[in-house]
Amino acid sequence: MDTSLWIRPTRPADEAALTAMLARCSPDAVRRRFHGAVGASATAELRREANWSPTHRSWVAAARTVDRTTSDGPRGEVHAAVHAEVHGVITLAWGGSRTVGEVEVAFLVEDGWTRHGIGRALFGAAVLEAAREGVPALLARVEGSNDGARRFLRAVAPGATTRFVGAAEFEMDLPVRPAAALATGLERWEAIA
Repeated sequence: MDTSLWIRPTRPADEAALTAMLARCSPDAVRRRFHGAVGASATAELRREANWSPTHRSWVAAARTVDRTTSDGPRGEVHAAVHAEVHGVITLAWGGSRTVGEVEVAFLVEDGWTRHGIGRALFGAAVLEAAREGVPALLARVEGSNDGARRFLRAVAPGATTRFVGAAEFEMDLPVRPAAALATGLERWEAIA
């Protein structure tokens, strides 16, 4: 079995794969990503993530697995089955206007695929896009109890600042530094547009 992973922009056909990924995520991961929104609200957000717009752009970490089997017949034919799944997503969301407001970043990596560099590579793709758009910093909203996310964001965004905003939530300002984005490990991923 061979598995290749890549980072690419989302497309409308990804909606079903994003929904399947959400079903594989733990309730805790879903709650932290969607800040408590579940069901129809989370599904509506996934639909938006699958469809790029001037104010909403997303990338997925997708895996393609090829299973090769050899038949028991006299010729020993080789058969291959290809499976593709999405294991992570990151989104940049501009405020109501492209010229005014903040650009928020949010991501979700499937529980079984954390600590494999997917979050770092997704963040790198989002930072490179933000830099192309002239965005100086990204805003991340993080639950107060999510220490891991705050540590992760400080690691991938050197110079990040954090402030408590109440209701058990932090806001983090993440400087957009393309050179730092490339150091996130994005270069080791096969980027497919």
